[in-house]
Amino acid sequence: MSDAILDALSEGVVLLDASGRIVKANGVARRILGPGLDSPHPRLWASCCGLFDPDGRAPVSSALPPEAVLQGAAACEQEFMVRRTDLPGELWIRMKALPGEGGGVVCFLQDLTEFRQRERKLLAALAHAEETLRKFIRGVEQSPACVVITDAEGRIEYVNPKFTELTGYAPEEVYGRNPRVLKSGHTPPEEYKRLWETILAGGQWCGEFLNRKKNGELYWEWARISPVHGPDGTITHFIAVKEDITERKRFDREIQQVNQRLRAVIETCPLAICTLDSEGKVTSWNGAAQRIFGWAPGEVLGQLLPVIPEDFSLAFWNAFEEARRGRSFANLQGIGRHKDGRRLELEVWGAPLSHPESGDGVLVLFADVTQRKWLEEQLRQAQKMEALGRLAGGVAHDFNNLLTIISGYGELLLAQVEEPLREDVRAILESAERATAVTRQLLALSRRQASQPRVVDLNAIIRGMEKIIRRALGEHIALELSLRSSLWPIKADPSQLEQILLNLAVNARDAMPQGGRLVIATTNCARTETAALGLPPGHYVRLTVRDTGEGLDPETCRRIFEPFFSTKPTDKGTGLGLAIVYGIVKQGGGEIFVDSRRGEGTVFTIYLPRASGIPESHVAPAPAPPKAERGETILLVEDEDAVRRLVRDMLVRHGYAVLEAADGERALQLFERHAERIALLLTDVVMPGMSGRELAARVRARRPELKVVYMSGYTGDALGERGGPEPGITLIQKPFTPRTLLRRLREALTGPNPRS
Repeated sequence: MSDAILDALSEGVVLLDASGRIVKANGVARRILGPGLDSPHPRLWASCCGLFDPDGRAPVSSALPPEAVLQGAAACEQEFMVRRTDLPGELWIRMKALPGEGGGVVCFLQDLTEFRQRERKLLAALAHAEETLRKFIRGVEQSPACVVITDAEGRIEYVNPKFTELTGYAPEEVYGRNPRVLKSGHTPPEEYKRLWETILAGGQWCGEFLNRKKNGELYWEWARISPVHGPDGTITHFIAVKEDITERKRFDREIQQVNQRLRAVIETCPLAICTLDSEGKVTSWNGAAQRIFGWAPGEVLGQLLPVIPEDFSLAFWNAFEEARRGRSFANLQGIGRHKDGRRLELEVWGAPLSHPESGDGVLVLFADVTQRKWLEEQLRQAQKMEALGRLAGGVAHDFNNLLTIISGYGELLLAQVEEPLREDVRAILESAERATAVTRQLLALSRRQASQPRVVDLNAIIRGMEKIIRRALGEHIALELSLRSSLWPIKADPSQLEQILLNLAVNARDAMPQGGRLVIATTNCARTETAALGLPPGHYVRLTVRDTGEGLDPETCRRIFEPFFSTKPTDKGTGLGLAIVYGIVKQGGGEIFVDSRRGEGTVFTIYLPRASGIPESHVAPAPAPPKAERGETILLVEDEDAVRRLVRDMLVRHGYAVLEAADGERALQLFERHAERIALLLTDVVMPGMSGRELAARVRARRPELKVVYMSGYTGDALGERGGPEPGITLIQKPFTPRTLLRRLREALTGPNPRS
């Protein structure tokens, strides 16, 4: 065989003669075995060429294939590892020897190095795969999730222990069956259809099932089902990983219920509740916030909070920054802004919020305390009036007794003297009348005046006062009346209504020194309006007095009804006018409000309860006859000696018989002795020990038809809640003149029986 042919071969070839000497060796053989190939006999190749057993542990000690053939073997093949000092690394070879011509040997050498390296990598990969599979199997067996493996037809081939623990089914009970063995009937068929369409198309399906355990108990599971493909791409199995989510579903339901309750609380809460992000922009806005401030959620979400005016801004945003840093704040008070521009008195609370996406924010609660502040101010005002009223009542009681004596004896003296002394007496009576007006103002201020209310037409009272009001205003102020027809009647003392109108008119005149316009209006008031103002339920008549004057600042409006508070110079105002108006309105069960701004005029709004019945005309009664008609006997009870003597003299001079007593006990004794001849009980209301009202009740218990007339300079609470006498009883206010006393007695004596 030529050298060219040998060198063209991809295998190493060595030709040996019968003695073992190398006849020829191609280049591949020399590359594989190296210089040691030229040794005199094949038995030396092991040491000269570095031949080792295939595992590389020891040099070859047995006869090599060429040597075995030389010794008579038909053929011999063996693998070796080659380690040569002149070559890096190791080679693996297969050596095969066959008998040649003339007793020689043909030896073939094949380089197995690349094959061996691939084999090693494959074995390592297989070992890794086996280890991974073992870990996977251990993981599946220990997994907290259920693992179910089915064949391509959906028949169960494997379930892990967690499946048995959860469902109660042992593996042998479900192998070969479809997972629908757990079907509860609550999962819609279309969901199963979608599942199969997804996984048969090679996709992964995720979803929830309501399944049934072996014992019948229902449970929720979440499942991920994936197809497994074979080498040819076809689906061979399905793997389902399932998790029991019953507790999570229950927790989700509870969270949902809590959230629903929380939303209900937030939406029904009377407090305005909103949340702000870290920049102060609104992220939520409840219904109360819209009701209180006027802005709808769509107008504020994503915007800076619009309800904080400039004068409250610094305090609010400082508190906001504190809340952002984790410190809550409470009872922050300030002025807020309504959408329509109205100012609201607010109390504000804030607490920090933290959100993983939006960052640190703040929960803010607003309480509109405008009405509460107003009510607190009304309470303070009422308490002031109560204290002042008690003082004024005590003063008025004693003062009216003195004025009664002065006026009474003055009237008696006037009939007995001649000019020029009569003028002196008239001056005394005029001064007494002015003093009487002062005491009445004190009583009206304290709401303790014994008023004489009756059903009246407010429009008629206003029309009757029109000329007086126009004169009080002067020519530079125009008066306009806007009086509703068919106005509901009210129950009030006409003289007190006139006092209200005149006081408000005079105040309006003083507020318009350069001239202006005063509008007096009346109307029937809707229930919704009075309910919004917090008035007791019922119908009301509204009286509005509006001027175009200079207006008032908020602090003045707050104090306007305080006694002795005045914006006028000391020589032009006492500070009692509006306090008197306030007292009269409150005494009549009404309410009064003031609304004013600098440069925009002032509006006083009065609400008076509607009365039933037909209005009485406001006409002064005819004078009473001066003499007793039949010489009736009067039981006179008065603890003030001078007043009692004066009244006795008045009655005796005009033909009445008088039994007099200084207190209730003495009066009862007289009544016991003379009960049948007494025609009328004339008694003071406020007396030490037994009051006039108690005395009247005791004598009328025996004689219900007995006529009673009360005298009072200050009734206190002796005549009931509002200071008015009970039906069938007449009240005469101190100080009084003889003419007034005699007229009222005559009216009582000739009037109807109180119990008829």
